[in-house]
Amino acid sequence: MVGAAWSGWRALRVVSLAPAATEALVRIGAGDELVGVSAYCRPWLDEPKPVVGGYVKASLRLVKRLEPDVVLLQGPAQLGLYEEMRRAGLPARLLPLPATLEGVADLVVQVGALVGRLAEARALAGELASRAAELKASRRELGIRLAVAYLWGDGSVNLGGPGTIADELIYVAGAENPVREPGFAPAGPDDLRGLGAHAVAVNVPEELPPRRALALVGRLAEAAGLPRRCVAAVREARAPNLAHPGPSLVDTAAWFRGLARALARACGPGRG
Repeated sequence: MVGAAWSGWRALRVVSLAPAATEALVRIGAGDELVGVSAYCRPWLDEPKPVVGGYVKASLRLVKRLEPDVVLLQGPAQLGLYEEMRRAGLPARLLPLPATLEGVADLVVQVGALVGRLAEARALAGELASRAAELKASRRELGIRLAVAYLWGDGSVNLGGPGTIADELIYVAGAENPVREPGFAPAGPDDLRGLGAHAVAVNVPEELPPRRALALVGRLAEAAGLPRRCVAAVREARAPNLAHPGPSLVDTAAWFRGLARALARACGPGRG
């Protein structure tokens, strides 16, 4: 975490541009602390809040007008925005980006400490950690190589490698991640074809029109050399959401296990 210590004070006015932090705040009963959010935070709100920007861009003028005690961002994608806000004199804090279910529980505690709701945050974190332990204890190998791809409106694709929530979802599901490059790496047709995946789960952003999404997922299946039935489109929602490292990730992990088992039955070795 970048910024000042997280103890000894209570933030009463919070601007959150990090959807995972926004969900954590709402889940621990601190939604009233929010005075501004990003457009991508809206699915996790109980009531509308002023929107001050997107994920990597925001209006500093609007943020300043809200007079926040703290502005929450999450790295590394929001590092540039964090630095811009610090230069503008805004009390920005950069949270870590969880890569595991346990990391999400840690994030909840950090956010709870910030807003003076540590007891509530620890209770939620304990629940999440318990459910994560149950999922991992009941894991069984599926014998399938399953990749997670992130689709963008311009047709570009990123693959989730080691050190990402995609890799965690694949592991918890009992599958093998064929992506070896750490992080979220851009992928072209040759990269997709060379994966050797039995199946691919494709994260589809909410704002992508259904018809265009269908066409892009079809192209991805062709590039990967897979039957269309072995490429599952997963449109972003509160849960499942393959791109959201907030408290609901444990719900996504449980759902994703079911998807992985269905893909293993349809597309595993000798079936694709």
